[in-house]
Amino acid sequence: MSLIDEIAEDNNYFNDNSLVERVKKQIIEVKKFIKENKIGQYFVVYVDFGEKLTQKYENNKLLPRNPNDEISIKDMFEVKGYNCGFNEFRYTHMAVILSSIHHKYLLEERDKHYSLLVAPISSNSKRTRYSITIPKTNWLDYDSYILLDNIAHISLEKININKTINFIYKKNKNIPVQLTPNIVDNIKNTLKEIFDIKT
Repeated sequence: MSLIDEIAEDNNYFNDNSLVERVKKQIIEVKKFIKENKIGQYFVVYVDFGEKLTQKYENNKLLPRNPNDEISIKDMFEVKGYNCGFNEFRYTHMAVILSSIHHKYLLEERDKHYSLLVAPISSNSKRTRYSITIPKTNWLDYDSYILLDNIAHISLEKININKTINFIYKKNKNIPVQLTPNIVDNIKNTLKEIFDIKT
């Protein structure tokens, strides 16, 4: 279930539907962005994976959260959801889109598919055997890793358009980034190993 559906179900927490409408508008903007830039499978975007429930990010520092704090639906929207598990992938990172995207359906009103499957990209050296290396390039400042053991199913409003444009496209001559065929083959082979798919 996408964040917008959860908010819609719980909108009795608010005096009006302004937050629900805000999320709907965000989804439309992301769909338009994807369609106009012809973004599809194996393209790279920035994704807001949400904050760790036990921590908060303030003044460029990670601080412990008071366990007695109350968290509202509005708070969850502002940080794109909270991660309850200590080891869940979190915060804003580049990610590879693993889903196929049918652009002709993106802006139709009756389309209810607002989610994508993504794999985060991190420069953290603590990688696992299921990480795919991406060498430093014009749009990537450091050697990084696609973390295929951290695949996530995200609601479309978690795609961060501004960071995608300013930190990926501008470095790549304002052109969307699609992974090379070699890296795509590595992803496919590693996913076969993860899911024990025999061919």
